[in-house]
Amino acid sequence: MDINAEARAFLDRIKDKPTFESLPVAKARRLFREIASIAASPPADLHKITDMELPVPGRQIPVRIYRPGDEDDLPVMVYFHGGGWVIGDLETHDSFCRSLAKTGGFVVIAVDYRLAPEHKFPVAHEDCMAATSWIAANGAVLAVDTSRLVVAGDSAGATMAAAVCQQAAREGQPNIKYQVLLQPVTDIPTPYPSKEEYAEGHFLTTTLVQWAAGHYLNSLEEAGDVRMSPNLAESLSDLPAALMLIGTHDMLHSECEAYARHLEKDGVDVNLSIYPGQIHDFMMFDGIIGDGKKAIEEICSAVNEAITL
Repeated sequence: MDINAEARAFLDRIKDKPTFESLPVAKARRLFREIASIAASPPADLHKITDMELPVPGRQIPVRIYRPGDEDDLPVMVYFHGGGWVIGDLETHDSFCRSLAKTGGFVVIAVDYRLAPEHKFPVAHEDCMAATSWIAANGAVLAVDTSRLVVAGDSAGATMAAAVCQQAAREGQPNIKYQVLLQPVTDIPTPYPSKEEYAEGHFLTTTLVQWAAGHYLNSLEEAGDVRMSPNLAESLSDLPAALMLIGTHDMLHSECEAYARHLEKDGVDVNLSIYPGQIHDFMMFDGIIGDGKKAIEEICSAVNEAITL
């Protein structure tokens, strides 16, 4: 199968830029913002966008709240951005979160969790878990319907979304209605065919994954922790239904499929949606990759169907 023509054009457009892992972290973060800005669709207009800090125990977690309308009882999606725990932020994913809120008609709350290497494992996960728990307990404060709570993320953010759902199931709270896992890292230690086949040249690369993990982890042994590799959890029962989305030309393709099979085996309703010829992060680059817009529409349709059941 050939790579999607628009994805190839995107890769050609950025081929002369330095790789993330060749740069100091601060410059890699700026490069990710630059790439996101040239590839995302124009920011959608919304009813209201608010930055605030969630007062969780011992700290405050910045979030950005996207409201498509003025209703006080809209469903809410808690969103964790990707970027390998190192380079993503609220700005790299601003257009994407706007599009989700606009298309889906639900509130999106993007979490600005702390990044590596300044903050090592498991700080990012702990921030995401604390933010989700606070939001679930404070629907009235936020003017959202937390009985229709969705947890979502892309790449490393999807890994944390999966891990948050697992922890919530183990602890019995918060109650998460649905999970959206976009191209998640699910099993770092295990070799998979797509890791070898698409190890380079398709945006996400083996060296980039190693660079990001090296910044976030305190030791290689932590790669096997279920908060980093959720597919290594012994049981996935009692998890919320899931939409998983991946491109065929993404090095995470095989482990994403493996996690979907594990969920199904343990009785979780999962929809694995595979986009032929697509690369990692294509849904974020919807300004120049048409399948990105299709992915946003699919995500929003699946969420709205799930939260009305």
